[in-house]
Amino acid sequence: MADITLKQQSLSVSAPSRHEQFQRHVSLLSSHSETVRKNSLGYLTSAFSTWPVDECKKPTITYFFPKLLPLIVDASNDVRRQLLRLFQVLPAEEIKGKIEMIETMQPWIRSGLCHLAASINDSALDVLLWVLNTSSDDFVSCSGGWVKVLDAFIAMLGWSLQDESSGWTNIKTMRLEPKLFTKALNVLKRFLRAGLEHRPKVPKPSEWGFPLWHTQYFMLPSGSNPYRHLRLFDPEPLNEKNHPYGSREERQRIYHKLFRAAVDKGLEATKREGGEPGRVAASTLEDLANWMKDFQEPITPRQPRPTRWR
Repeated sequence: MADITLKQQSLSVSAPSRHEQFQRHVSLLSSHSETVRKNSLGYLTSAFSTWPVDECKKPTITYFFPKLLPLIVDASNDVRRQLLRLFQVLPAEEIKGKIEMIETMQPWIRSGLCHLAASINDSALDVLLWVLNTSSDDFVSCSGGWVKVLDAFIAMLGWSLQDESSGWTNIKTMRLEPKLFTKALNVLKRFLRAGLEHRPKVPKPSEWGFPLWHTQYFMLPSGSNPYRHLRLFDPEPLNEKNHPYGSREERQRIYHKLFRAAVDKGLEATKREGGEPGRVAASTLEDLANWMKDFQEPITPRQPRPTRWR
């Protein structure tokens, strides 16, 4: 009878580190399985909110943020709800001032607002409301964050931009359920407040004493890419839709030019219908009157008549 001799063996299992697990679940966000995407979002939410401060450095938001954006229009309701929970645990101080990162959200939010599925419209409104509560100034000031989002709202609410001279409309109307329609009106009101409300800036007392007065105005800018509005390295040509409107006066001007008539007409029609949407529309009309009362329409210079030579 032959003897079987086995060499001495040792089994050891080393668990992956937190960073390795985090990277693994970030890579699973593009999985075809709905359950895998939902579970990965749940892990990221739990890991990011309970990350030990003294263990290792927490992953930066810019590392995994682009992977989250396609899930705004995900077909699964559970995935979108879990995505919103993850957004809500992200620290606001790491999002404010990151205009380039916020600008990448804008096309996905517009896609969700104009989607044919009402559930995706609802989720897109939740994400937009979260952005406005987190960094509203950056969102309405980024490229396309004002005009293109207002275009999406007009399309979703069914308020047609009609050309009276030609008698045709350039967008299709969409009918929403009363509950979703009321929610869209509330988010629209919050969006218009972020772009049109006058918020006087309270100057902070300078920490520097004599002779260094007003030193804060000569310091380096705190936000990322402060000269982005110049678009020095952007190959896309400027137009009214993708132009970044950084000041309230610019947003008032383009709103009055492109959207004021359609929004006022839509709100007036909703107000006459009554109910909860009518009350929200009436409140929005009153606020719009206050936000636009100091607006002065620019005077178009008169063109001189050509001189006729005899």
